[in-house]
Amino acid sequence: KTKSRIFAALALTTALTAPALIVPLVTAPPAVAGEALHDYSDLAAKVTPAVVNVQVTLKGDVENDEMSMSGTPQSDMEDFMRQFAERFGQRGPVQKMPKPKAQAVGTGFIVDPSGIIVTNNHVVADFATSGGSLNVELNNGDQYPATIVGRDSNYDLAVIKINKGNLPELTIGDSSKLMIGDPVVAIGSPLGLSSTVTSGIVSALNRPVTTGSTGAESYVDAIQTDAAINPGNSGGPLTDGNGALIGVNSAIASTGSSSLGGQSGNIGLGFAIPINEAKRVYTDIINSPTHQSARPFLGVSFDPN
Repeated sequence: KTKSRIFAALALTTALTAPALIVPLVTAPPAVAGEALHDYSDLAAKVTPAVVNVQVTLKGDVENDEMSMSGTPQSDMEDFMRQFAERFGQRGPVQKMPKPKAQAVGTGFIVDPSGIIVTNNHVVADFATSGGSLNVELNNGDQYPATIVGRDSNYDLAVIKINKGNLPELTIGDSSKLMIGDPVVAIGSPLGLSSTVTSGIVSALNRPVTTGSTGAESYVDAIQTDAAINPGNSGGPLTDGNGALIGVNSAIASTGSSSLGGQSGNIGLGFAIPINEAKRVYTDIINSPTHQSARPFLGVSFDPN
């Protein structure tokens, strides 16, 4: 009986001290580019040189005396300067801070090596009506003054030009061949951050949305995408998975404003003008002697009899 207890104790000790059995895990094969995980590095390298930053500075002062970058009211800065002068005995009136100029940033893309660029009308509309300066920053950082060739508020498209040749241009795709679920890439300058690349899919097609600015709205059957689009992406390209241009990023849906300058941000609902529609419009603007696009219309009259 004593021996059986000893053997039982030895058996328990062996079980507790024996090394654990190691079972090798089955590892999955590495993902193949173009299948489960998309690699857009080559696409970005090919497309971004033809994407530009559009910068608008308007004549006149910013309304409500607000600082353009920090969001600090102009009056707060003047109060600080007045208190500083009183504390350190400065004499004479405190010089008022100069009011900043209204500024806007958008995106555009090159469609002709001679410096022809397409963007949204709402990016340049205030400049066209109020004056100021319009500048284009290329992907390499070079900046050039730009002029407006023509614009169409009904389609929220505009064509601008810089005096620079031998520029890269985008390959034009076919938006009629898009299918829901196709991969897409958006490139632009969200919040002024140029050459930002985001990716997603085509979430829906023929989505009726309103783009443009207040009083100059346009209605389009847009491409809906979940690729991140934010203020500043307006006028930038939406490409397919091969880098061909299939849309012009123009609008986002948002639940409200953010703390970033009071502007709304991306919630995965972005909208682009299909390139087949946009190309017809900007080609008309470029080639027409009046630099205007033609559009169909329906005439209706009433017969009193």
